Amino acid sequence: MVTLNPSESASTFSEQIQSATDQALVDQQAAACKGMLAALQEIESQLLHAEQLLRAVKGQLAEAQAAWQEELADLENKLHPFSEGRGVERLHTVGSSPRIADPQSGASTRGAAPPGLAIIPLQTHPRYLPSTEAGSTSTLPPLYITCFGRLTVRRLHAQGPLIQLCRNSKGQAILRYLLAQPQQQASIDMLMADLWPDEERETSRHKLQIAVSALRASLNSEQVQSGGGYIVYKEQTYLLNPAVSFITDVAEFRRLFATGRQANDSDVTARCYEQACKLYSGPFLTEDLYAEWSFLTREELARVHHQMCTWLAEYALQRGDAEAALAWASLLLKLDHYDEEAYRKVMRAHSLSGRRNEVLRCYRQCCQTLREELGLEPLPETRRLFEQLLGAATPSPLP
Repeated sequence: MVTLNPSESASTFSEQIQSATDQALVDQQAAACKGMLAALQEIESQLLHAEQLLRAVKGQLAEAQAAWQEELADLENKLHPFSEGRGVERLHTVGSSPRIADPQSGASTRGAAPPGLAIIPLQTHPRYLPSTEAGSTSTLPPLYITCFGRLTVRRLHAQGPLIQLCRNSKGQAILRYLLAQPQQQASIDMLMADLWPDEERETSRHKLQIAVSALRASLNSEQVQSGGGYIVYKEQTYLLNPAVSFITDVAEFRRLFATGRQANDSDVTARCYEQACKLYSGPFLTEDLYAEWSFLTREELARVHHQMCTWLAEYALQRGDAEAALAWASLLLKLDHYDEEAYRKVMRAHSLSGRRNEVLRCYRQCCQTLREELGLEPLPETRRLFEQLLGAATPSPLP
């Protein structure tokens, strides 16, 4: 049995307390250092981001100044014949106060423009809004845009922060319009004709500028201070900035369809088609169901979706997967309840599971729908399939 000296025990205990205290101080100092390091790294990151933004703004200002000088030189040449013998004042340079007329009111801030020459104010003409050309917006984060169903826009990726678009309904319509175009661009004449068909040209031009400004403000947010950014203007045309990544569910839908169609393996095709169909959450841009400019794209995407669903239903039937076949065939009927081919696939799927009563119910539903709504009878192949399925002793996959 070991007996500890009381004085030695107290000394040992004191040393342990001192050691623990020293260790706690070390840990506290280490934690403080880590916190300071993290804060410095965050500050460094913010400074780097600010520097990138300043460079982008500097580039935009340089481009705007060059455009102003070019246009002013052009206007100067146009005004030259009028200025001879009339005492018309020479146009100012970029650094002086503007003496230009508003094309809508005809009023000039200082002096009058020659008759017949409409000069658009530099501060309102979309060409002279700070514009970001290709290659100068590397700091702008990508946008993920959902076009199936109602339009949504998120920053960075599909789960990124949702962007609240402008309250200007025409501003939102402009974004949808550009997304519906093959090259994601549209001339000002196209936009004015389709979005303001009943307005005078001057009025629609003014409303277009206001709508674009509102749209830009909501998309750019804190990324770009004003103008340009995600929507740029070039040669009388508005377009999605080609230097920025715009990721859309429609583009991914088309990519998956193309990959599946080109695949030599049916399983690969099935996986691609299933992923694509999951993206199809509704018709293309449901806000514009009755707009002519979105009709062709909507119909094309609907046909592709129907084609993939039909293929997946048939593939499931051939593999003997009755539940998957029923799911895809039922979806086809939801898309078009006059689709006799879809009715036949539903009957075949029920037959695979031995549900003869469901086969009968589906056939009767088909007959009733066609007769009451279209005044038609089922096709001969539908009747033959029904008779074959009910007469089959042992249900089996059909060719």
